[in-house]
Amino acid sequence: MKTTLTSINMNPGPIESNTRQRLLNLVAGTFFVILASFLLFQYAYTEGVTRSLVAKATKVTGGQHAEVSGAELATAFAKDPLNQNLVNAGLALQSGALSEDERAKWITVIGKMGWRSTAASQTLINEAMKTQDLRKITAIADALLRRQKLFEQTVNLMNLLEAEPSTWEGVYNRLNANAPWRVDYLQYAGVIKQPAVIEGRIRTLRALQKGGNRLTRQELAPSIAMLVSADKLKDAEQIWRANGRMPPTDLHDGDFSTAVSVGSDTNFSFPFEWQFYSGTGFSAYPSEDGLNGATVAIQWDGRGLPLFMSQLTSATPGNYRFSFKVDGDAQKFASKIGVRFRCGSEIIRMRNSVKPNSQIVMAETITPITCEFPWVDIFGQIQERSAAVELAFNRVMLARIDN
Repeated sequence: MKTTLTSINMNPGPIESNTRQRLLNLVAGTFFVILASFLLFQYAYTEGVTRSLVAKATKVTGGQHAEVSGAELATAFAKDPLNQNLVNAGLALQSGALSEDERAKWITVIGKMGWRSTAASQTLINEAMKTQDLRKITAIADALLRRQKLFEQTVNLMNLLEAEPSTWEGVYNRLNANAPWRVDYLQYAGVIKQPAVIEGRIRTLRALQKGGNRLTRQELAPSIAMLVSADKLKDAEQIWRANGRMPPTDLHDGDFSTAVSVGSDTNFSFPFEWQFYSGTGFSAYPSEDGLNGATVAIQWDGRGLPLFMSQLTSATPGNYRFSFKVDGDAQKFASKIGVRFRCGSEIIRMRNSVKPNSQIVMAETITPITCEFPWVDIFGQIQERSAAVELAFNRVMLARIDN
């Protein structure tokens, strides 16, 4: 006797602003619209009757019509009773003909077979979604990440689970226990855009730090960049400082020791550290100097207005003095190098001077800084004629001044 199956509705509903609804919609849409493709993938690794059943299940999950007989199922299961992919395909093929109790028995069997099959894991998530069992969804998402399956989709799902109060602790506990996917997951912070998910990540990072779980640069840098991009500057600075146990200062790494230790690894740099730039006709780079500690060397052909280095500072509205301790002619340095602050698109210009009888070059704001956390730029000034120059300095300082 043949059982006629109807297609499974795989279309996600409208995305709601509520985080829990977004989470459920993501599960219903992003995950299960691709179930057919994974059944198709399994099809390439099966034979005979089993292959025929998986092919039919692929058609059903794709919204098409298929038929299956009880004899076909019985033959396939007798041949390979522990094949989780086969059991999952059998469930998909019979979905329209099973009662709730019968379906529950199939789900129980699939669940007891573990999470070795990606398609079966998706089926288990689908069942958990029906009862809004978000903790079970968290556990299965953990399994998918451990197996590096559907990684991008699962990261998006886990991000929403991290934002949902009822499941946040489950995500945090796994991160705190150094789950094998922790580094890859945290490095994917650039995909986070929704305010609730951003707040969830802030809560997670603070909790990890409070528990003494210090994050590596590779783990933390993407989240800090994401927070800065989302204009969560205060949170970004506090989390960054707490991770490095650094005291609050308006300017970081004035002696360039951090810049030297980090070296050329700019993939995991923090905006609160010095960013060095190179281009056609110019370069700026830090290096270790046995006598003076670390030194920044600038090489420039004298053309254009190149940006040599920048940093996101912790300065607040007001007037400031930026000072260099230069190696060489201070007057020449002051005529070549400029300093400015940036508050969004607003430029706060500065005026250079040289401290008498010293190698200290100072730049003071002409008008006050108007924002918190402005960027500071060190750049090349316009020259009357282009001529190659080499400049060096081994310390910078930033101090607030009252005019």
